[in-house]
Amino acid sequence: MIGGLYELNFYHLLVGLFLGLLSCTVHDEQKTPSYLTHAADELIHSNHPYNSSKRTNYYQHQQLADPDRRHDHQLSEAVAYLRAGNTSEAIQQLEDLSQLIDTTTVLLSNQRLDNFKIHLIRYQALAYLRQGEQENCILDHHHHSCIVPIATKAIHQLPSGSRGSIDYFLELLKRNPQDYESQYLLNLAYMTLGKYPNEVPESQLIMSPLFKKPNQRWVQDVAVAKNLDEKGLAGGVVAEDFNQDGHIDLMISSWDMQTHLQLFLNDGGGNWKEVSFEASLSTVPGGLNLVPTDFNNDGMVDILVLRGGWLGLYGNLPNSLLKNEGANEDGIPQFKDVTQQVGMVSQLPTQTAVWADFNLDGWLDVFIGNESAVSGFNNSSELYINQKGGTFREVALAAEVSFASQNMRDQRIIKGVAAADYNHDKLPDLFVSTRDGNNYLFKNQGVDSAGVPVFEDVTTDSGLDAYDKTFTTWFWDYNNDGWEDLLVSGFHSDAQYEGKSIADDFAREQLGLPHVATAGLLYKNQGDGTFTDVSKEAGLDKILYMMGGNFGDIDNDGWLDFYCGNGDPDLRSVIPNRMFRFNGERFAEITNQGFGHIQKGHGTAFADFDEDGDQDIYMVVGGFYEGDVYQNILLDNQGMLENHYIQVRLKGSRSNTLGIGARLEAVLKADNEGHRRIFRTVGSGGSFGASPFTQHIGLGDIEMVDTLYVHWPNSTSPQILTQLVADRLYVIEEDSLSSEAVSSARFAENPRNWK
Repeated sequence: MIGGLYELNFYHLLVGLFLGLLSCTVHDEQKTPSYLTHAADELIHSNHPYNSSKRTNYYQHQQLADPDRRHDHQLSEAVAYLRAGNTSEAIQQLEDLSQLIDTTTVLLSNQRLDNFKIHLIRYQALAYLRQGEQENCILDHHHHSCIVPIATKAIHQLPSGSRGSIDYFLELLKRNPQDYESQYLLNLAYMTLGKYPNEVPESQLIMSPLFKKPNQRWVQDVAVAKNLDEKGLAGGVVAEDFNQDGHIDLMISSWDMQTHLQLFLNDGGGNWKEVSFEASLSTVPGGLNLVPTDFNNDGMVDILVLRGGWLGLYGNLPNSLLKNEGANEDGIPQFKDVTQQVGMVSQLPTQTAVWADFNLDGWLDVFIGNESAVSGFNNSSELYINQKGGTFREVALAAEVSFASQNMRDQRIIKGVAAADYNHDKLPDLFVSTRDGNNYLFKNQGVDSAGVPVFEDVTTDSGLDAYDKTFTTWFWDYNNDGWEDLLVSGFHSDAQYEGKSIADDFAREQLGLPHVATAGLLYKNQGDGTFTDVSKEAGLDKILYMMGGNFGDIDNDGWLDFYCGNGDPDLRSVIPNRMFRFNGERFAEITNQGFGHIQKGHGTAFADFDEDGDQDIYMVVGGFYEGDVYQNILLDNQGMLENHYIQVRLKGSRSNTLGIGARLEAVLKADNEGHRRIFRTVGSGGSFGASPFTQHIGLGDIEMVDTLYVHWPNSTSPQILTQLVADRLYVIEEDSLSSEAVSSARFAENPRNWK
């Protein structure tokens, strides 16, 4: 969670020097476009709320006219140091302030002085807790670090930080026994010292299944061993075969524009190599989210980089569309910034977009949901229609999905978007998740006379009009009935208005007490144009405080599971990332089986990275304040169940080349149960993080798919394949004269243990 201020500033300096040298030595395609360079320079010097280094400098040089405000000034300075990652300086400032308050007459009322002391103690507790994380989880990082329940090997070897925090948390709880945030963080501090639950005061003990050590962990973090434990802030991830060598690679980002995108190639033998410079990505500034596509239908995966989300007034940053020009003779894909060339230059704050063929012309279009978080700055969303010749036309207003408003107080903070054909009319529809409490379902009505898809707001008629502040979202057929259902993560807590964090609600949930945080929202598609909230009966009436997340089939049983990347920018929001496994009836939480990472989770991808037949999970980890850095994780699936699977990769001809939006229906012959059907829709998964477009379909103990129906976006009848043998990769071409798919030789030769 914590990186030192010296480390971050030195890193920024190196990156800046590196970018400067590159601009003088590389060919034109590698140079950072001037509008990006200007935006990155402005951002690092701006007074946005997460630029804590700039704020510490401000407090250091501010001359106070009112000496009675010295205590407020010093506390603000200490908090800025804490958020900047300079924890030792923050602790020193807080301790000095505590002594000042105790020994100097401060002109405050007794009540205000008492409130100030509580505020001060809360930051002292947090600062020591973060010192423990910095000295142990980051500087002495390994595959057990920061995962609850805390393993023996993850107990802090330098205990002073957690010890110091315990003293202050106990003081807070003495003053207010119902301070559940402090109670949870107290229990967490005891865990890091190996003293949970035995030494936690009985009145403060939180016993939860999430903290119970399992007999076996489903996953293990192997990012360190694979050199994929990149340290950074909140960002995105795309898991995809960028160089078309048959292995899933990784592209990752951090929102800080002083960093650059990173690309890691997978050789299929367990080795990864960073090729960011060679791929012309070392001059592409970071972004908050990455969304994959093939905008020009050449069969190679391109990337849309999104920027500006969370930053309010300072979020008017340009996005980037990166064209994959194919691999060079060394097998390294080459990326080129074509944003200006295709007509997609935009400077509106965002972190979410979705690609779909909204007008069914065989070319992918994109909807970008923008934030209007500040009164007086009403930012419209954007819908870019692909013109087939390498350019786009923006038509959001004509399509009636712009969110444009004359009311300057109308603030729509769009945090997640998803597309799917929820009503089976072949037209991709659009769902929009927002933090302002109103979510939207737009039904695609088809194109108008100008070829623009027109959408109708059917939110109320569909049953999705509940007032809920939300974030990450996706369509999926969780119950395998052939209709696209919808998951939306809650992102609201009244605790924030009381000066507390989501940790307060999380503690209440684990104690079995009422809480006010918005729980997860699972909407079942009724097949008649309406949705029903089935969260409680499905076992998802829990806090899914997702900033990022995604879904896959972690056990190859044919039912989709999902992983939540939880948290928010608040430094106290260190609740575990949570994992839920579906059994066909309810979701069971298996967070304690190696998934319970307590750092901020963002971009998430499910993929079989090591090619052993089961899906692993890569997650970009880190917060938004510049000191809230952490190493990314790669959770290796330990293969606890030996179930079968098939993988399906589509190649469109009349439809888009990646087959985005195609529906797959696998029919299995199950003993004594007739036929079982499993449905998947081709896409990259959640709205924050991207899994491969190759679909991984678990089959349970069945070794053969009797029939596979492929419903292509631009075809009226399905393509039908029969007798697909399990544990293989099938590449299916649209309109192929042969009804037989291509089987990957390496999977056929060694289907269950490819390393």
